[in-house]
Amino acid sequence: MSPSVSVTKRARTSKDGKRSVRYIVRFRLGGKYSRPIHAGSFKTLREAEERRRWIAGELAGMRVPNLRALDEVEASPTVPAAVRQWLAGRHDLTEDTRRNYGPAIDRIADYFVRTKVAEMTPRLVNEWIGDLIDDGVGRTVIDRCMSALRQGLDEYLDPNPARHRSVSLPRSERVEANPPPFAHWQLILDGVTAKVRLPLRVLEGTGLRVGELQRLTWGDVDFPGGRLFVRGGKTKAARRWVPVPAGLIEDIERLVPREDREPEGRVFPGLLAGSLRMAMRRATRAAGIPLYSPHDLRHRYITLLVRQGMDPAAVSARAGHTRKSMTLDVYSHLLIDEEMR
Repeated sequence: MSPSVSVTKRARTSKDGKRSVRYIVRFRLGGKYSRPIHAGSFKTLREAEERRRWIAGELAGMRVPNLRALDEVEASPTVPAAVRQWLAGRHDLTEDTRRNYGPAIDRIADYFVRTKVAEMTPRLVNEWIGDLIDDGVGRTVIDRCMSALRQGLDEYLDPNPARHRSVSLPRSERVEANPPPFAHWQLILDGVTAKVRLPLRVLEGTGLRVGELQRLTWGDVDFPGGRLFVRGGKTKAARRWVPVPAGLIEDIERLVPREDREPEGRVFPGLLAGSLRMAMRRATRAAGIPLYSPHDLRHRYITLLVRQGMDPAAVSARAGHTRKSMTLDVYSHLLIDEEMR
């Protein structure tokens, strides 16, 4: 006779009168007179049915179910739990870096909801990357997602399937600078809320990167000199003084009374890159103009410097580029266009 698998409901009442239910899974390798093999006890019928279906599949494939290996899988944490545990243990990360990993971990959790770490394979990683690409996720975001996944799995798996040579990432293509012309910039300002309007104006008026703006403290702003200091960059060139237009620095000064400013306090506490992106996305969609990102405002700032005839070396220093050639490579194709001003 053929092997079989079943689920049995067992109810018990304790001495204090409390009733509990368990669902018992058993299977037989022979006929009905062969010894039943215990395959698990579960609180819910759903869990028991999952185990029953797995055993039935193994038996249909002429395999003896390896319950020990299955128990090892079930004992391992889920992928989202492993990645969150990794991030919680990274005490060396800045608060900004930790916050920026949040959306990447959310993407991991959305896809690998109940996937166990022990179930991970290079094929599953590649399928996930494929889904990200299909959703229009860019290479930079995919890289951050992969960084979180790899480091989260390192603690549990060796070799790590997320680091396997068969895992392929999309090609990173150089994207030409796409600075919004003046008319589009005004439409964006008109379409965003007051909460993000000033941060966007600072990006456009100083050429800061979003991360640099997030780290900006009151101690970095020289109000009498009309400038701010960018610190904490990865390179010496990234640490620099940047002039701020008069009207803009006055608006920054009005944010907090002088007596309430802590030198270490953030000028824009709680500012999220995602909030800026979404605000610009909504504004551009409502205005019927091309989609622009916060980084495009940096492009606009640098483009205006180039078109005003500033020496490339000075532009590079102002922008925090490590090489003059970096500035020329990205912005030299742009011709004078009165709409930019």
